[in-house]
Amino acid sequence: MNRVRGEVARFILVGAAASGTHFAIGLALNLMAHVIAWQANIVAFLGALGVSYLGNSIFTFGVEARRAGAFARFFIMSAAAFALNQGLVWALTGPAHWPYWASLMVVLVVVPPLTFLISKYWALAERPG
Repeated sequence: MNRVRGEVARFILVGAAASGTHFAIGLALNLMAHVIAWQANIVAFLGALGVSYLGNSIFTFGVEARRAGAFARFFIMSAAAFALNQGLVWALTGPAHWPYWASLMVVLVVVPPLTFLISKYWALAERPG
């Protein structure tokens, strides 16, 4: 149980670093380079993806970052999480008429635990052989 607690704590730290990277890249592109927000957000997501992948593979789960297929699985999981995030925000702020902050609370409760579990047991799981 202590191992999982440590992984969760490291996952949160890596998530904070990746979120900070996403925020900095997106804001810089939008405010300084005048890139349209949704386009800046995609580039920021891709920039944060590297921080998240390396941080979680090496620091959180202690696995080899260059394993065959690991990055592809992590990318698929991250893209799906990004889509789930966007879908929840759209559905809750649009058709459901929730305030944005409330939709973000749902995203924070749903998406990070899912990405932790998928990372641990699929995307970054040790493979036999």
